[in-house]
Amino acid sequence: MYISKVALALTFFSFAQGQDPRPVRETPFEKVNYNDFIGNWHSCLETSHMTFEGVAQKKHTHQNVPCRGVHMANITYVGDEDGMDHSGFEKVTQILQLQRIGLNHCEMWGLTGATCPNATMPGNERTDEQTVMYKQNFHGIGSYSNEHHVKFYGEEKSITTVDGSTVRGRNDHIEDQDFFDCSYNAKLEGLLCDRRQNEFRNGDGVEGSDWRPIAYNDFGTHYLVKDMAQCQFCDTYTCADYRGKGFSANMMGLGVSKKVTCANVAKIEDEVIKMAVCDTMAKAKKVGQPPRNALIKEFCPNVCGACKD
Repeated sequence: MYISKVALALTFFSFAQGQDPRPVRETPFEKVNYNDFIGNWHSCLETSHMTFEGVAQKKHTHQNVPCRGVHMANITYVGDEDGMDHSGFEKVTQILQLQRIGLNHCEMWGLTGATCPNATMPGNERTDEQTVMYKQNFHGIGSYSNEHHVKFYGEEKSITTVDGSTVRGRNDHIEDQDFFDCSYNAKLEGLLCDRRQNEFRNGDGVEGSDWRPIAYNDFGTHYLVKDMAQCQFCDTYTCADYRGKGFSANMMGLGVSKKVTCANVAKIEDEVIKMAVCDTMAKAKKVGQPPRNALIKEFCPNVCGACKD
């Protein structure tokens, strides 16, 4: 009897050892992965906007900006060193991290003078300003409802100081949650992402400064590619001034002139007057084409300083 029990126990143990600890599951989600999201992503086309305390900021209002090329995100899977989840049985193919590295004004982080790192970043327009590099991690889970969609959530930010140390943002706990809402488009071979970032600053860190606390929002919609060689807008976009015989416009309320040209606008020496002219509506007509109505700065982007490339 004793031998029979031992034999039975050994048989059961051997059977158990040979079994997969996880049962075989047959669900629609077992083989879903988000490999198309993985990698470094750059701006091919974007529209972005900023508001300070709910007020639109003209300097930060940009529509359909092509071929910026600036690095926007690095997306990886979240898992242990073997790429597995906490159980050790599931390979992570649905939980992702998006890391955003960018530049911000030093004064926005209380850095001035020698404490400002003057950070640089390829393709970033703020490279020639007093800047500091910041990093923010977003995390997202691939949706069961759409295997080509991930919404990433993030808040905590950090900066790299002059001595190379990392300092956490002081206002993360009172800011609204930031996000990247991304879908992969196979036809475009890229990500289409809507993003939003909410920030709060107590001041600029300068003793005696009259800068009061301020809240601002930075948001936009982006077409991102891994390789800028894939960005079709780099091939077709040119920031060129209108080369027709001229266009008509009511200049400064003095009556309609039909002989306005970009060359004439360029001759205006007073910058305030030039910008007022650039913001004036005009009409141009070429033979065989319908009339085009636009601001003069859209006809003369170089002269008016409106090029985005």
